[in-house]
Amino acid sequence: MGDATFTRRGIIQTTATAAVCGSLSSLPPTVQAATATETDDGTEPCGWSQFGATEANTGALVDLSGPVAPGRRRWQTPASTRADAIAIDRSSVYATDGSELYARRRSDGTLEWRVMHDHTQVSAPAISDGRIIVGARTSDGAATIRAYTTASGTTEWTATLPTPLTGISPPTVSNGVVYAVGYGFGAGTNDQLYALDARTGTIRWSRSTGPAGIARETTAGVAVDDESVVIAGDALQSVDPTTGDVHWSQSAPTSFKTIGTTAPSVAKGRVFCTRHTDAGLMVECYDLDDGTLLWQVTLEDEPNRALAGGLTPMAVDGTRVYVGYATEQHQSTTITALTVRDGAECWRASFERNSPQRSGVAVTNETLYTHREAINTADGTIRWHAPAGLATGSPAIARDIVCFGGESVIAFETRTAG
Repeated sequence: MGDATFTRRGIIQTTATAAVCGSLSSLPPTVQAATATETDDGTEPCGWSQFGATEANTGALVDLSGPVAPGRRRWQTPASTRADAIAIDRSSVYATDGSELYARRRSDGTLEWRVMHDHTQVSAPAISDGRIIVGARTSDGAATIRAYTTASGTTEWTATLPTPLTGISPPTVSNGVVYAVGYGFGAGTNDQLYALDARTGTIRWSRSTGPAGIARETTAGVAVDDESVVIAGDALQSVDPTTGDVHWSQSAPTSFKTIGTTAPSVAKGRVFCTRHTDAGLMVECYDLDDGTLLWQVTLEDEPNRALAGGLTPMAVDGTRVYVGYATEQHQSTTITALTVRDGAECWRASFERNSPQRSGVAVTNETLYTHREAINTADGTIRWHAPAGLATGSPAIARDIVCFGGESVIAFETRTAG
C-alpha cells in the first residue's frame, strides 16, 4: 500500500516552557518493565503488551523510536474491521472491537484467527506467556476473564466472576497474575479488584474498592509494580500483589473513580492519577511507598470546560506526565505535559476536534502519538498530522511498527526522518 499523506492542519495553539522540562532520563529498576523485551521463545511481547503498554500503565515504551516523519503505511484492514484496543507481540497484532477478539499477522495484517463473543462486551487485551487475556461481560451482567492461546485463539481457561457487573476493566498482567476491576451492578453493590492466576484462571484473592455508585462510561484498570497494585476507587489505594492487603489509602473530597477518571500510572517510585473536582481537572502525584501527596496541579479551572468523560489515559515517560482532555462541547482536545518531579508545566497544545479524543496516547523516546498527531515530546510541536478519518483509535507501538485502531487497523513503519 502506498505512503500516507499528512498535513499540519488542526493545531490551534502550542505553548512551550521547555526550560522546566530537562532531558529524558531512564526509568529506575522499579519500572524497567516499561521497555520492550522478549524471551527466547518469543512468547513475551516486544511491544505494546496490554492497555497502557505495560503493567505500570505508563503508556510509554521509552527504548523505542517511532516515526518522527510520516512513515510508510505497511498495511490496513478493511474499514469494517474496527479496533477499540490493540496489543502487539513478536509475531501478531491483537485487537478487540467490543464483541470480537482477533489476531493479525504483524508483518502484513493477514487475519490469523477470530473469536466472536455474542451479546458480550470485551475489554482491551493483555498478552502473557503465549496467552491473550480479556475481560468479558454479557448484557445481563455476567462477567468473566478469559484466556486464549496467541497461536490459534483456542480457549485456555475461563474464570467466572461471582458478582453481576456493569463493566470490567482491561486486565493488567504482571508476574503471572491477572488483575482486573469489576464494577458493581446498582445500589448496594461494591466494586471488586480481582487477582487471578494467569496460567489457570484461578482467583487468588479479591477485595472491595468501595460502593459501586453511578455507572461509568469507562472502566479503569490498575497499575502494578513489583510490590504494589495501585487502584483509583473511592480512595487511591496501594495493595499487596500477593495478598490484596492494603499498604496505604488516600481519600479525597471527590472519588477517584468519578466519570472520566483514568487508571493510575506508576513510574519513578511515584503514582500519578487524575480526577474531576469542584475546582476543575486535577492531576496528582503520590509517593508509591507511603501514599504521601507530592504535588497537585489544576489543569483546567472551569469544570464545565474539562468535560466529564473527556479525559484520555495518561502517559508517563520518566521525565514528563502527559494528560489530555476534551473541552468546549468536544470541539477541541488539549494535551498538557508536566514534569514528573514537581508538576511544572512543560507545554500545552490544543487541537481542533469534531469529536472528543477518548482514545489513549503512546509515547516513545521522543514522540507522543495521539490517534491523529505525532507530537515532539520536548516542546509539544507537531511532527506530522493525519487527516481526519484516517485513524480514530488508540495507538500501540512495537519495534518495527506503530498501529492505530478505530474504524480499521493501520500499521505504519517505524521509520525515522532522514
